[in-house]
Amino acid sequence: MTQSNTNAPIKALNPRERQSPRNDLPGEGWLTFARVGRPHGLKGAFFLKTDDNRTEWDGYRDLRLEVEGGFSGCRVTKSYVSGGALAVQLDVFGSRTEVEAFSGARICVHRSEIALEADEHLTGDLVGLQVVDETGTALGKVAGVASFGAQDNLRIVVPGRKEEVLFPYIEGFVLKVDVGAGTVTVRHEPVFFEETTEAPKGSGKETL
Repeated sequence: MTQSNTNAPIKALNPRERQSPRNDLPGEGWLTFARVGRPHGLKGAFFLKTDDNRTEWDGYRDLRLEVEGGFSGCRVTKSYVSGGALAVQLDVFGSRTEVEAFSGARICVHRSEIALEADEHLTGDLVGLQVVDETGTALGKVAGVASFGAQDNLRIVVPGRKEEVLFPYIEGFVLKVDVGAGTVTVRHEPVFFEETTEAPKGSGKETL
């Protein structure tokens, strides 16, 4: 796919294409960090859909919006919180109808714009990492990160389990993340990886 001319009219992918898994990106170093959510108001603002349900705009200057035929450059002209959710206005949208046409479209940012602390990692870098315990025993693979407000949780695909395991992505539970080695070392808690119904106190998870 190619990058669209930012001065040319943009056209949305059809709904079926937006809903199907797509791995293409604007180029090297670009990451999908959000999607266009439901409209807010009549002038082109919308709620930003992110895995971490963020409520604060990080100030990214240069974005790429998924359009028919590629990606189009865009920028955020306004951001605010409404009803506990982050809403933004892109310079390429001027009406509610335009936002609705792009519902679910991916929004990408270059990793060079993302400031990380020493112990922070991008969600995209965690996906696919092997989850192992303190002894090196493989437990599953990271499918993503889910946030429910109080804390983030690793979504782990465990062999033989139909549903993903939500494992607390917090200190004490996650012992080490080594992107280079392709592993996440966690404290082995049988309640998460074996067929039980109760989780340890303070984990933020009551049942599987």
